[in-house]
Amino acid sequence: THTARGALTDTHTCCHPLHADVRIAPVGGNWQWSLTDYGRTCALGTFITGVSIRSGAWIDAVGPFNCGPTIAAQPAVGGTGGGGPFSDTSAAGYRAVRIEAGWSGFVDGIALTRASGATTSLYGGSYPSASKTLMLSCPNGSVVAGVYGKTTPQYPVTLGLICRDGERQRAPAGAPSMAVMGVLISGPSMDRHLGYECKIWGDVWGV
Repeated sequence: THTARGALTDTHTCCHPLHADVRIAPVGGNWQWSLTDYGRTCALGTFITGVSIRSGAWIDAVGPFNCGPTIAAQPAVGGTGGGGPFSDTSAAGYRAVRIEAGWSGFVDGIALTRASGATTSLYGGSYPSASKTLMLSCPNGSVVAGVYGKTTPQYPVTLGLICRDGERQRAPAGAPSMAVMGVLISGPSMDRHLGYECKIWGDVWGV
């Protein structure tokens, strides 16, 4: 068993530096009543690989969300009405979401962009006289690992993305098991002294 410590910028240690998820701010409708905050995030090391959507004239529910073939689904956001559910899967994840909003007060329509670049059909509706098109995109190399925003008991009102570096979720072939044991903070300036501690079973693995 080996223990190693390093700064977040150190690339010659036993494990990957910590990488925080990136949040893309929610967008959507302007409904103001009976709102609650929601958040659905896949476990570390996974990302969204499938989603179901219920819709009629606008979006009734987004989810459940699959976080990989053997990972329990994250529950849906919204209500149980509308048509469908309509489902899509992408083993490599999703990198962007198109939102139509401005007509119903909720999320009017959703289309998903897979990591391959292919785009799904628009679920829900688009109303040119009132809706506007809003694109939420993860940074290059990242995929969607979760969503968050505000919802009513019947309909999602806003939707934002939680993006995660897709390549960092896959350890190189033959890499030993590892675990991040904690975050180390020292000195008065946390942003300059934030680091990590890793334990590895087997040979030390440098990246």
